[in-house]
Amino acid sequence: MSLLARRLTPPQTQVKATNIPVPGAPSFQFINGRLVAYTDNQENYIVRGYNINDIVYSIVRLITDKAKVAPWGIYKIEDEQAYKSLKAEQSKKVHDIVKIARLQAKALMPVKEPGKWGELLKYPNSLQTGPEFISAGIAFKLLTGNKYISGRALKSGANAGVPNELWVEPSQYMNIFANGGWPVRPTGYQLTILTDVKFTPEEILHEKYFNPNYDINGVQLYGQAPLKAGLKRLQKSNLQLTAEAASWDNEGVKGVFAFKVLPGQVGPEVMQADVVDPFTENMRSSWQGAKNRGKMGVSGYDLSWIPVGLNSEEMELIESGLVDLRMLCNVFGGVPTQLLNDPINKTYNTFKEAEISLTSRCVLPELCSTRDAMTRKALTNWGLPAGQVIDFDMSVFSELQADVKDVAAWTSQLIAISPNEQRELCSLAALPDPEMSEPWVNTLGRVPLSERQMNEVDNALNDEGNDEEDI
Repeated sequence: MSLLARRLTPPQTQVKATNIPVPGAPSFQFINGRLVAYTDNQENYIVRGYNINDIVYSIVRLITDKAKVAPWGIYKIEDEQAYKSLKAEQSKKVHDIVKIARLQAKALMPVKEPGKWGELLKYPNSLQTGPEFISAGIAFKLLTGNKYISGRALKSGANAGVPNELWVEPSQYMNIFANGGWPVRPTGYQLTILTDVKFTPEEILHEKYFNPNYDINGVQLYGQAPLKAGLKRLQKSNLQLTAEAASWDNEGVKGVFAFKVLPGQVGPEVMQADVVDPFTENMRSSWQGAKNRGKMGVSGYDLSWIPVGLNSEEMELIESGLVDLRMLCNVFGGVPTQLLNDPINKTYNTFKEAEISLTSRCVLPELCSTRDAMTRKALTNWGLPAGQVIDFDMSVFSELQADVKDVAAWTSQLIAISPNEQRELCSLAALPDPEMSEPWVNTLGRVPLSERQMNEVDNALNDEGNDEEDI
């Protein structure tokens, strides 16, 4: 074997996972005996999904724009059990934001001087801000099922072991090399568009969706894209959009006028050009155009009208498009269709509920997954000190908070509650006055418990004094 051949041949202990076909491969395949126009090519999910399909683009933007809102920081774990409870509460689909805030305050303490990691969360690289970095990673994962973040740790200096920059790599072009044994483990990563760009497992954070497809070559190392399950739905939606565009582009005439007979004749005759052409020109000038809207046309000929083609309503394209919208929203985790102008249930209350559903079902799972993956990788390979974690603040999602008016109403009916507890339940800051932190009782009126107890003692003493006077 020549020196060049040895350089181009991967080590025998490695195999390339085969989930991603080579770019430019034929974009069709047979599945269960049927021809499917789009292959399971992760590049197709972007080129034929996000790039040209407005439904897919809108869904991904809806999720990533909301994910940008959450601020990230470095925290020190103060209470391990409370932190576990916090993560469990954040993973639920229905959130008690007040309970989460209390658990977060108990479990975590912001690190005052987070150092290099604090800088990375603000500006992970020279081209992106923190929110842009987070949303880009989530977008790639939604589209391809995979998120790759590269970070090359500094070898020396005050920040040795911590990456100088973090980059979201294009997941549609990432190849995974794996060992030849079982279980299959990644041994390296390589960009297919730049074969000289390679990464070690320590330099890549790979976050992915579950993939039940296994083989000895490591296909399971790649996440399954949501659009893989919706491949035919995506294809149908694109074909429908193409058909509608072609209908508008090449609509042509609405129909055809047909002469039945010439004036004064009984049977049909062949119309001569010197009769048809003047009539056609008269139709264009006197009947067509905006200036003739509402006019009444009169003809001396016996005419019939033959319509040509069907409009979009007759072809039921609009309703079919709404079905595609709803099904693709389901593929991406149950995105509420009201937020994408679905005409059903478009009222204020359902819109508000839709925002809550979007945050709970689609955004928070992605943020929690990012938090767990980033923290684990940072502690394992990227120099984050032990006892510290990377986390986000959920309190910015105001739609998850209960209605202040309702909370104030039911808490005011409690027999004993401190004003500060009531304020915190209403998402208001506690007051420093010590009296605001002690329970207030609600009998004939709300008063601090200490004052009520003093009143009872005074009344008892007064009663004893009255008894002595009676004696």
